[in-house]
Amino acid sequence: MLSITRTNTLLLQGLADPRNHAIWSEFDQRYRPVVQAFARKLGLSAPEADEAAQDTLSDFAEQYRGGRYDRGRGRLRAWLFAIAKTRVARLQRARAQQRAQRGESALGVLPEDADPEAVWEAEWRRAVFQSALAELRTAESLDPTTLRAFERVALEGRDVRETAAELGVTPNAIYIAKHRCLERLRAFVAELEERF
Repeated sequence: MLSITRTNTLLLQGLADPRNHAIWSEFDQRYRPVVQAFARKLGLSAPEADEAAQDTLSDFAEQYRGGRYDRGRGRLRAWLFAIAKTRVARLQRARAQQRAQRGESALGVLPEDADPEAVWEAEWRRAVFQSALAELRTAESLDPTTLRAFERVALEGRDVRETAAELGVTPNAIYIAKHRCLERLRAFVAELEERF
């Protein structure tokens, strides 16, 4: 999992140089999964979602290099959302045209509860949470037993007493581990929300 090391400010400054492949790679790793998941939730196939992500990031690069991004007008994720929404809509229109040419219904199969903004926000939060969880799992100061206890009880929903017996600790130690990990996880989420 990618460790997010740069704030958006540092990332955007690095993107000014198109030859800075490390920064562009970090940008791609940070945002491509969000766009792909967003497109999939709006009914695109996996290949179409990949295309939407590629087009979104390419459009972003072109617009950014052209000086069209103004931080004063909004957050980076709002700008990416606008680009992604446009790209997904274009692919959906193209799909509808292909259906119509084949004599099928031109109406796409869009999930009934698909509110693009809500879908984008949910995918954004999921990406932040997954990155925070990756940070938690690699935290040097975290004891491996504490992490295992947290994962089993908080993430997998396993029984506290069974987990305590399995790990050779008391149920109270499991509750303490869960509390400590949740605190660290919340701190990582807050930090990543600032960086994202």
